[in-house]
Amino acid sequence: MVKNIKKIFKFRAFRGFIIAEPLIILVTTTALVTPMLLQNKQPSPVKTCVSNQRQLATAVLMYTYENDEIYPEADDIWNSVGVRGKVLKCPSDKNRADAAYAYNANIANSSIEALKNPEEIVISADSDREDNLMTSVADVVKRHKENNVVISFADGHVKAVSEYSLNFVKFK
Repeated sequence: MVKNIKKIFKFRAFRGFIIAEPLIILVTTTALVTPMLLQNKQPSPVKTCVSNQRQLATAVLMYTYENDEIYPEADDIWNSVGVRGKVLKCPSDKNRADAAYAYNANIANSSIEALKNPEEIVISADSDREDNLMTSVADVVKRHKENNVVISFADGHVKAVSEYSLNFVKFK
């Protein structure tokens, strides 16, 4: 019986040492991982803007397909395609309370078939126009890093375009 008790105490002492090791490893790991977990996990403004523009392009294209493949009129564009709220706000634009994007007025009321190269024709882009309409590159605002502009195209793709590449996009 005494031998059994000695074995139990010996076993518990050994077990106590084993429990201390994982505790030290846990504390060390926590100390190393905590700073990474506390970092700001905000998406970049360009990614948010690309997401917003993709939603705008999708809304315009859905409207177009539901209306005999005719692009929406330029008047009150964002309300007519049903877009409101945060989608219209670019995180890089701190000054505007309303929409930070403009619709290409050149494609308003035109059919999808009339567009020769939809992958090059702009649907919407970063802009400071009060009427939310644009007709040329002059209406586009470079507000992202490295003077990039986020643009959605008539085929549905969206990308951040450099200042140099901006010369190759088409508005009609």
